Order: sequence, then C-alpha cells, then structure tokens
Amino acid sequence: MASVSAEDAPRLRPYMKLAEQLGSLVGQVTPGGIQSVEISFEGHVASLNTRPLTNTVLMGLLRPSSDFVNMVNAPVIAKDRGIRTAETRLERESDYHTMIRVHVKTDRGALGLAGSLFSGKPRLIGIDGVALESELTARMLFVRNKDAPGFIGSLGTALGRAGVNIANFNLGRTSPGTDAVCLVSVDDEIPAQVLQQIQGLPGVVGVYSLRFDGPA
Repeated sequence: MASVSAEDAPRLRPYMKLAEQLGSLVGQVTPGGIQSVEISFEGHVASLNTRPLTNTVLMGLLRPSSDFVNMVNAPVIAKDRGIRTAETRLERESDYHTMIRVHVKTDRGALGLAGSLFSGKPRLIGIDGVALESELTARMLFVRNKDAPGFIGSLGTALGRAGVNIANFNLGRTSPGTDAVCLVSVDDEIPAQVLQQIQGLPGVVGVYSLRFDGPA
C-alpha cells in the first residue's frame, strides 16, 4: 500500500495530478490489452517518494475501464489483469528539471508519454517521441495523422460546422511530411458523428475524444 506522509504530501501534490493525467491519457488512447507499464522518474521528482506516483499513474490508466479503482488498489487490479509494472528513477536532469515518462506495451503496439511541471502545473511534453507541449484540460480531442498541408484547416472546419469551439490547439511532428499528433482543447462535447467525420479526413490515423478531471 502506498502511503503519503504529511512531509511528502505538499511536494508530491503537483506530481500526483501529472501522474493521474498521464495515466488517464494512456487509458483513453491505448488500443488493445495492456501488457506492461514502465514509469520513469527523472530529475527532481526522482528524489521524492515515487511509489504513490506510480500507483496514481496506474489508477489513471485503469479508471476508464474500472469504476472502483483508486490509488491503493490500482497495483492489485493491474497485477490481476496480468499487467507488468516497472519503475525507474534517474535523478540526473535531462532537457527538463523534472519529468515523468510512461511507456506501455499492448497486444497491438506501444505508446510513450512524457510530462513535466510548468510553474507547478502539469504539462504534457511528448507523445511517442514527438515533442508536444499541452495542458490536459477537461475536454480534448487527440488526433494522429500524417503531416500534410491543409489538415489543420480541415480539422478546424469540421469542428466549426458542428458548433464545437476550439479553446487551444497544440500540434507536433517528427519532421515535415511524417507522423504528427495534435491535442485540441474544446469547450463542448464532440458528437460521435463529428469524430467519424474527422476519422475520414485524409491522412488521419486515429481520433479520440478525451475527458480529464477538472474544470470544464
């Protein structure tokens, strides 16, 4: 059982939110059954009590498929489902003062995420090696696509015609014309038929409607 002491609590609090959001993102966009989860703590966070953070990642990951998961029972549920869990710590800083990486393997592929804190607030900083800085807000759209001219306009048009207002738009790619990912913060729920329209846009590989705890 992971415990958070009164001394650790204020230092862990912003990381707990980041850990939950990274786990939740994995749980919402990972296709297939999850086989393993590797969680890496780098920089300042590696000097803290990371066990509660590992459990919180697992809680966020499992919550889309379980109404009863919490920070205490998440490791047990993961083990019962045959999910292997590994945790590593590296106190040396990389490009960021502090960072959490989550890498999952499934029966259909793999997914890697990285997140950090900006002024004490959680921020996604990478997806599958693609640099992308974004807050994870209450309602979001996640799209994988092949980088091509006109895609952003087509996506904006599809959302605009449905009356979905864009609050923020974050795009990343490995290089011109290759794999790209975008995270769009929206003010409204995205109807299923609009998701289908976006899935049908040229170059789109995957579309996911996301929800995160917090204010709308």
